[in-house]
Amino acid sequence: MYPAGWFADPQDPNMLRYYDGQAWTEHQRPVAPAAAAPVAPPQPAEQAWPIWAPEPTAPQRAEPAQSPQHAWQPEPTAALPVTPAQPTQPPQHTQPIWEAEPTAALPVVPAQPTWGEPAAQAWQPAPAPAWQQPPNVGGYPPQYPPPAGGRRNRPLIIGLVAVLVAGLLTGGYFVFFGGDNAPKLTYQGAKIKDASGVLKSAEQSLDSVVTNRHGAKGDNTRCYYAVLKTQPSGAKKTDVDTNLRCGPVLFVDGDPANEYLKFALTRSGTDTPATLTAATSPLTDVPVAADDVKLQRPDGKKAPSGAGGLKAPAPPAAAADSIAAADLGSTTVPAAPKGAVIGSWSGGIALTNLGPVTRYGKDDEARSAPSGQKLIAFAATGAPGNDLVSTDLTSSATVSVDGGTARDVPHASSGQYVVVAVSTGARSVDLVLDDKGLKQSISLLDGKPGTGNVVVLARKNRDTARATTTKAVFTFAPSVVFADNTSGTSENATVTFRLADISYRNTDQSKSVTASSHSKAIMHVAMTYVGAHDKGTFGFPAGLLTFTPTGGAPVHARNISPVAGRIFNVFEVPGNVTTGALTLSGSVLQTFQGSAGSYRFGIRTPVKIPIAIPAG
Repeated sequence: MYPAGWFADPQDPNMLRYYDGQAWTEHQRPVAPAAAAPVAPPQPAEQAWPIWAPEPTAPQRAEPAQSPQHAWQPEPTAALPVTPAQPTQPPQHTQPIWEAEPTAALPVVPAQPTWGEPAAQAWQPAPAPAWQQPPNVGGYPPQYPPPAGGRRNRPLIIGLVAVLVAGLLTGGYFVFFGGDNAPKLTYQGAKIKDASGVLKSAEQSLDSVVTNRHGAKGDNTRCYYAVLKTQPSGAKKTDVDTNLRCGPVLFVDGDPANEYLKFALTRSGTDTPATLTAATSPLTDVPVAADDVKLQRPDGKKAPSGAGGLKAPAPPAAAADSIAAADLGSTTVPAAPKGAVIGSWSGGIALTNLGPVTRYGKDDEARSAPSGQKLIAFAATGAPGNDLVSTDLTSSATVSVDGGTARDVPHASSGQYVVVAVSTGARSVDLVLDDKGLKQSISLLDGKPGTGNVVVLARKNRDTARATTTKAVFTFAPSVVFADNTSGTSENATVTFRLADISYRNTDQSKSVTASSHSKAIMHVAMTYVGAHDKGTFGFPAGLLTFTPTGGAPVHARNISPVAGRIFNVFEVPGNVTTGALTLSGSVLQTFQGSAGSYRFGIRTPVKIPIAIPAG
């Protein structure tokens, strides 16, 4: 600390400026004629010494007057005015006992010179007490002008704040988290240029991925450089992996143990520091664990433990009134009710599973029910057509809600389901098949077939192949000549029943026959006989055959063969027929072969053959 007093004004050799012991003031006064320095209070002879005054500096070349912003240089010693000696101070005080009053009217001089070295003592018979020692620092008095009015440590505080602000502007948060605490990161042995900027770019890409994939991220989701825990031979311990790890993030059906996406790093050129660019898309859509690496950032921020509390998000809502083919993952769908079948001309649809679901799809493709709607899922396979050939026609079908506009059913691969979104208040949801004008449906609410569906085409079992052989006696009137040139009015015969099959339309002959209604079916019967005197197998005239369904009325056969002399007998029966009896009885008028005459051919004793076609 310098004592207060009047000192030569460095800016004006003819003026003195007052220093108050802490700061220069604005007070000035003209230089007085040189006067003898005040004498210190009486001291013992062996301790007396002259009061200290600044020592003249060595001769220097005179400099022209400087503007305030230039450093001030002292004038040559010959022109340096003598400053008044300072009053003595008691040892117990750090401030002068007295101060000369400043002149209030003196103008303020803003210039700030640098003061010269203080003058050395002429002689010192003995060391003076510490309180009388002159300042032993270059630049006495203090550099002109110190900031007026303020604590002496304020310039230091302001300086520190300025340094701190500058650091924040240029280094951001690295002032607090960087420096010696920041991890050392290199890429293939070279420092990384703008390592933080590389992470920031990757994080922007990560945000886009999470948004597009309906994923979940947290407040501590970031990108990190990955340092392998076991580095390859020759690599630096600070070398980072060629892929960033960004996370934690989770997607639909994601595993919390695998929470980081990899973004590849590409180096541009071979300059040092290394210029790196992060890929805009991850290496794979499936996140991985980061157990094999140390996750590090230039700012020292740490990765959270595990998934950081994240949970896999629920699937986003599907589009309203949508229909899709998708996997269901672990979701199960009940078996479809029996009879949930549509049969048509060339194939059909048989539902195997049918029921409501809360979601469909897996991973990014997963969806949940739209607002105000529900999801119905079904799986189907092919069903036999009219000709008993099974062809899956599901992709030819449509879905109609409350009789509205039909929506095409997408093709479902093996293991997939068709899922349709419908209003929660829908009264009817129908799977509709229109095949060559034959329009049929199944309710997707309960699996029941439409009221106009062809009953027989919904059946899987449509025939019986149980061969039956029985004996019969035929009668002829008048007498006839048999094939072995014998004649008579009766003949023993063996009757063989081979087959009965049902269909909606019989196409075995060029003259096809279709059932008269959707509830009916055409049953073809293959039954022949071999007579004792005949050489060959023959069919029965239609007039001798009837079929009586169990619980129903007898139905007469009809020969639909388009060729004269040929027999192809059919019956129109209920489409849901399962059992009945085929009866051979009565007589019919026949024409003699090669003659215009006729005879009556009959069955002496009626023959009954039971028929059973499995249900379903």
